[in-house]
Amino acid sequence: MIDFYIQIESLITSFQEDYSNIITNVELAASYVNNNEVSSENITKTQTYNVFIKKRNDVRDKYYLNYSQDLKNVVLYLQKYTTVKYGSVDTFLSSNNYKVSIIFAKISEEVGYPIDGANIERGDIS
Repeated sequence: MIDFYIQIESLITSFQEDYSNIITNVELAASYVNNNEVSSENITKTQTYNVFIKKRNDVRDKYYLNYSQDLKNVVLYLQKYTTVKYGSVDTFLSSNNYKVSIIFAKISEEVGYPIDGANIERGDIS
């Protein structure tokens, strides 16, 4: 069970970290458009910049700041199964000496399964 749990937790963490990278790359593109030698009064430059900013905001708002319902359901079902089989998520994690990511812990808390800070990689979820 721990191997399955680790794989799911790692994939979910990776998904969310990828969104952070997308946001960074889109911001770099917007910055490049904004800071190049083309006049800021150029309509194409302004429209291109606005497209990048809109894309950044869409990714941030839809995926990075707000977890999708499908993603939350995966965590919910995993935690439900874990608690039925092992009593509690914290007991399961402690007994397997495994710490989840802060990202995963936040999603878990959102679906009703808070994880003790001792079982979270890099500190608590505040």
